[in-house]
Amino acid sequence: MKVAVVAAGRYWAGELAEALYQQGALAGLYTADPRRPRALPARLVHRFPWFHLPVWWAQRAGHTGAARVAAWPAAVAFDRWAARTLAPADVVVALAGFGLHTLRRARRRCGALTVCDRGSTHTVEQQQRLQATAARYALPFQPTPSGMVGRELAEYAEADLITVPSSVAWRSFRRQGIPSARLARVPFGVDLVQFSPANETSQVGEGGDTSFRVLSVGQLSVRKGIPDLLAALAPLHGEDLELAFVGALHAEVRPVLRYYAGQFRWLGHRPERALPHHYRRAAVFVLASVEEGLARVLLQALACGVPVVATDASGAGDVITDDVEGFVVPTGHPEALRQRVLQLRHDPALRERMSAAARARALQLGDWAAYGDRAYRTYSAALCRRTGARERGDRCA
Repeated sequence: MKVAVVAAGRYWAGELAEALYQQGALAGLYTADPRRPRALPARLVHRFPWFHLPVWWAQRAGHTGAARVAAWPAAVAFDRWAARTLAPADVVVALAGFGLHTLRRARRRCGALTVCDRGSTHTVEQQQRLQATAARYALPFQPTPSGMVGRELAEYAEADLITVPSSVAWRSFRRQGIPSARLARVPFGVDLVQFSPANETSQVGEGGDTSFRVLSVGQLSVRKGIPDLLAALAPLHGEDLELAFVGALHAEVRPVLRYYAGQFRWLGHRPERALPHHYRRAAVFVLASVEEGLARVLLQALACGVPVVATDASGAGDVITDDVEGFVVPTGHPEALRQRVLQLRHDPALRERMSAAARARALQLGDWAAYGDRAYRTYSAALCRRTGARERGDRCA
C-alpha cells in the first residue's frame, strides 16, 4: 500500500510522511513548506512554496485577518497544483482545507482511497465556538470566509474517510451528521527524545530556577482561550508565581493583553527546537483552549514531565486521566483553572507524582512512528473494507 500526503504547511504532515516512509509506504509528500523533512529523499518531496509564504508571514506577524484573506486563494492554488502533480497511490491523504480537487482526482482518475485529515473539530462547530467566545469577551470576531468553509465541507463529502486526532473532534463530526463508519480517530505522537524531562538536579525549573512558572504554549488567540487564561491566572502573577506565554500574538486579543499588562510574561514565538527548554522550566503547563482537535503542545508537556491543567475542549480528556497526569477542567471556566493551578502550587508532592505520571503517559501514547503506524493501519483497514482485498497482502487491522 502506497500513501500520498498532501498539505500546504508542515503541520503534522511531515511527521506522518516520515513515518510512512520508514514503513516503505510513502508515495510522496506534496507541500508548500520550503523545508524538506530531513528523513525524506528529495525524489519523494514535491514543493509548491511561493504562494504559501504570504500566509505564513502574516500568521507569524499576528495579522490574523490578512492571513485569512490570503489563505483562501493560497489553498486553492496549492490544491490545483497538487491535483495536477499527484502521482498514482493507493491512498491519498489531504489535510482539511487543502485537498478538494486533489481528492476528486485521486478517486476518479486513480481509484485511490481518499482521506480528509482534520486536526480540529468540524469547521461549522469551530466557527460557532470561536464566535461565542469572542462575544463573551466583547472581542472582534472575523469568521473564516464562507468560501473556505464551503470548500472544507465539500472535502468532507468527497472523502471516503475523515481522520481526526481526538474524541472531541470525532463527536463534533457525529453531531454534524457524518456517519461513524466514515470517521476514524488517529491520535498524534510526540518526539520523546527531543521532549524529555529536566535533569534530576533541577527543582521547580531547569537550571536552578525555583520560581513557580505557569507556562502556556501556542498562539495568543481567542481559540487558545487566552482571555479565560488571563482572567484566571494574571492576578496571581507576582514574586513567587510567574505566568509565561510562548507563541505568536494574534491581534484579536490585544485589548485583553493591554487590560492585564504587567501581569504576565510574553516570550514571543519560539521554534519547536527551543520549546523543551521552556517546558523544563515550568512547574505547570496550562492550556485554556475553547476549540481544538488534540493540541500537540499537551503531548510535548507530558513528554517533558510537566503536570498539565487543560480544558476539555483541548482534547486533553484523551491523553490525561484527571488527577493522575494533571487536571481536565470545563472549558470557559477561569475559576476552575485557577483552583487547579493553586492546588498544584501548594502541593509539591502532588506535582512530583503528576510529573512522573506525565512522562509515563507520553511513553505509553508513543512517538511519531507509533502515530504513523496507527495511521497506516487505519488506512489499510479502510482500503480493505472498501475493496474487500485482504488477499492483496496489505495489513488489514
